[in-house]
Amino acid sequence: MNKKLIGAVFFIAGTSIGAAALALPVVASTLGFFGTFFAFFISWLVMYYAGLMVVEVSLACKEEHSFISMTEFTLGPSYKWPIAIAYSILLYSLLAAYFTGGADLAKAFFSAVGFSNLPLIVDTMPFMLVTALVVYLGAKYIDYLNRLMVTGLILSFLLLLFLLIDNADFTFSMSKQKFEFSSFVAMMPVIITAFGYQVVIPSVRHYLAKSVELLPKAIFLGSAIPFILYFIWAIVIFMVLPATGTYSISSLVQSSQPATDLPLFLSALFNIKILTVATSLFAFFALSSSILGIAFSLFDFLADKLIYGKNQLSKSSVLMITLFPPALFSVFYPDGFILALSFAGIFVAILNGILPVIMLYKLRVATAKKITMRDYFAMFFVVVVSILLILSYLY
Repeated sequence: MNKKLIGAVFFIAGTSIGAAALALPVVASTLGFFGTFFAFFISWLVMYYAGLMVVEVSLACKEEHSFISMTEFTLGPSYKWPIAIAYSILLYSLLAAYFTGGADLAKAFFSAVGFSNLPLIVDTMPFMLVTALVVYLGAKYIDYLNRLMVTGLILSFLLLLFLLIDNADFTFSMSKQKFEFSSFVAMMPVIITAFGYQVVIPSVRHYLAKSVELLPKAIFLGSAIPFILYFIWAIVIFMVLPATGTYSISSLVQSSQPATDLPLFLSALFNIKILTVATSLFAFFALSSSILGIAFSLFDFLADKLIYGKNQLSKSSVLMITLFPPALFSVFYPDGFILALSFAGIFVAILNGILPVIMLYKLRVATAKKITMRDYFAMFFVVVVSILLILSYLY
């Protein structure tokens, strides 16, 4: 397989698989087997269609571009700044959630080595400093490290499956759980966030350079990996954790820090040290890969106007603007993990769902390119699901 294609696939998969993966067993707890599969499939399909739309618009733009430039190119300059503000909120929300999850992991590590009750800012620093260094070095280093993170993610996941399969209760089936439609609607904003990657497409296109024809294939493969992993992950967790009790699914639902509580629950139930290590490694790699992708995209997004625009700032200044706000969120709202993900889900629906449809439609009209019935179906499907997600959060 083409090395560039592998890098692009890992970039997309790594961006999707993040803090949301740790929350999925929690949010899917009342959906049942088929409800979970349906929710994951709908989320994947919406984001896949939207991803292909972003690819087409991206390829119609000049090489150096971001979503601000794409919006300006297709919708006109009057839409530039509203979309820029909305996308900044989305990326900052995602990065805030990931830094919060990262701070939880760092806190657990510091406690394990004898340094407990450290200031919250210290818990946030490891992920922030490493992210700052890698993003500053550029796409080449992000590519290498991201490949390492996604490889570690897959290996730790396989190790988890191997360890948990002996403790799985195969007599328990999520299909026996009562499907709650209200929970399905309420949890979809968090679930769809776990499948979002559209914002990195301009960066991936720049990374592929002269191999941009690989983008659609990279979108499919890169988005299929999270779908398969998420579903297996949710089913396995439901097979090994009891429904009620101290270390149960119901307790995990009430937790404000599922990233660190899940390894503790598994450790308490099975008393297998390597299981705790494997779960913590999975959480670490999941968070790290997403932090790299989102931080790089946010940096690129801001640099589009702050470095390459008229009012030029230094690279280090843009990096500080990129990382400090979400780091401060993790310090002042250490229990804001699910909150940040839910809030981000609304902007995922608007900017990764509805906006690509509008941009593609405007582009097709402007270029007089035919819109087929299949295109209309994809556009309609993405818009309807996105609107339902927004309404579910608001009401």
